[in-house]
Amino acid sequence: MSTAPIEPLDFKIGNNFYLAEEHPDHGLYRWTGPARNAEVFVKLKPDQDYYLEFSVIAAITPQVLDSLVVLANYRPLLLVTSKDEHGGTTFKGYIPQDVIIHTDGLLRLTFKVDETISPSTLNGSDDSRLLGIAIGQVMLQPTDSSWPNQINTLSSLEVDLQPIEKVLFLHIPKTAGTTLAAILEQYFDHDKIGPFLFTQDLPNIIEEYDFDRYHYFRGHIPYGIMKLLLRAEPACLTILRDPVERYISAFAQLQRNKRQKTVHNSLNLAKQSGSIDKINLPELFNGTSRRLSVFKAYLRNQQTRMLAIRNKFNDIAGMQADISNYDSILPFLLEQELDVKPEQLLTEAKKRLSNMAFFGLTERFQDSMFLMAFTFGLPALVDYQTLNVAPSRPHQRDLPPETIQQIRAENQLDLQLYAYARQLFQERYEHMQYDLLARYGQPVHAQLALPLPQTILMDLLAQHYQWRHRQRTNPARSITYCFDQAMPGRGWHLPEQHPDFGPYRWSGPHRCSILDFVLSDETDLRITFSVIAAVSQEVLASLSLIVNEQPIGLAMKRADDGSFNFSGIIPKAVISRRPVSRVVFEVAKTIAPSQLDPAHDDDRPLGIAIRWLKINPLEA
Repeated sequence: MSTAPIEPLDFKIGNNFYLAEEHPDHGLYRWTGPARNAEVFVKLKPDQDYYLEFSVIAAITPQVLDSLVVLANYRPLLLVTSKDEHGGTTFKGYIPQDVIIHTDGLLRLTFKVDETISPSTLNGSDDSRLLGIAIGQVMLQPTDSSWPNQINTLSSLEVDLQPIEKVLFLHIPKTAGTTLAAILEQYFDHDKIGPFLFTQDLPNIIEEYDFDRYHYFRGHIPYGIMKLLLRAEPACLTILRDPVERYISAFAQLQRNKRQKTVHNSLNLAKQSGSIDKINLPELFNGTSRRLSVFKAYLRNQQTRMLAIRNKFNDIAGMQADISNYDSILPFLLEQELDVKPEQLLTEAKKRLSNMAFFGLTERFQDSMFLMAFTFGLPALVDYQTLNVAPSRPHQRDLPPETIQQIRAENQLDLQLYAYARQLFQERYEHMQYDLLARYGQPVHAQLALPLPQTILMDLLAQHYQWRHRQRTNPARSITYCFDQAMPGRGWHLPEQHPDFGPYRWSGPHRCSILDFVLSDETDLRITFSVIAAVSQEVLASLSLIVNEQPIGLAMKRADDGSFNFSGIIPKAVISRRPVSRVVFEVAKTIAPSQLDPAHDDDRPLGIAIRWLKINPLEA
């Protein structure tokens, strides 16, 4: 084992290490053993936090490596792991100063495994030593020094959306994409969100769409075509679903949705579009007509195809000219696949999925929301409105086994893609949990096993959101926030437009709606905001404002235009409590307009409607 701190430290090898050996790729290393606990000693500055990094180049068995626990002065450390280029494992952790302050800076690092094993008992080797793990380089560095890939920088999973010029949500039909798209919309300025793009509208999109105007795009158009239209490699997000369930759901939607021009107009079948309503899934597979073949071509392996279809054109004009040769879009899309082998489509889809900024799984939607929050530094959501849910549709249990087998046979590429996606998602989800523990975990978390309980995960993600929000925002003395801007918080409906007041948002669906701002604590601040409506007078009268858990007294004044202007003072001592100030608008209850008036079709729970908020120094 070699020790290579960035500043020289005097490491002492303690008990239960064998003599140093040399590996052709990893350099010097030592095996732990013969006992289960191996120790290293080093003298540090007692008033300093430290980062720890060490490499394990081998283990006597994978189970022994999995059992590894590292203790710093007998306290278990929370560690993040990653694979290195030579197949070893790198561990990173954080050692707070309270671990070493009571020992005058002396640190005892203990590497503990469940057992040591002799190679001779495993494979007939003549090596009779009892071995645990082979440790290569060990590094310690004060947290205020430069440290490559240190824990207080973004991990490989994390992305900041705002600096990216183009963000694409690739919406594969019937994957809960409508719900996810609505959640994502909250985090972009409303005037930077492009209209939803339907495949059947592609000719008009090419003619009329201003791609330079928008920042966030979403729609049913395959990735390869969207990349050409955007003239750039977008940061891409998507969500995948179990292929059998998605196929059944997509077929049911075709039966319900008369607007499905992509299929209904294909090959001049518009006049016969009603016939899809009159058949069931077994009849779809048993039918041999050209019409049914088109429906099946549209449905099969749709997830793989949307990810993998490559456009064959050098520019938009070439694609536009080619589209004009077809009666509708579907045969044009299918033509793009004709000279691509199925295994090539699958390989391309896997590659694209692994390179995406984020992807989720419908069957793990809540876990997907947690991973998305971690990836982009967003609030972790557990309450959200589920949108575009089919009123009724067949389920697997309702279909004959032979029909399920036919669906699986039609979707072999999607089944393989989904299996790959599940494994990759699980790896990312575990990476997130380890990373959160290493950054924000406490000693009481050290013995937790994955997956983490939701309450603990929510707490760690809340700390992570606060840190990410602070990292990308400088403290402000003055803020003017309009409610059609990207939402720095949660608990609000999507922005709407009032003919007189302009853009606004309703609070809801819950009683508390949150905005997070990074505020300067140099002086007391005045907060003012404009309420243009409330779901009832009772709800308006119940409104209270809380900043960093401190109630703020409010004065209300009726404006000439009929709106209500509220104002209050935020003391600088309240601002200094947290690096990111949390502004909470709380009402006694939220009510759906349909509950107040049966003729009203709005069933959203609403509170108050706010159009702007301003924060300024009190002396201003």
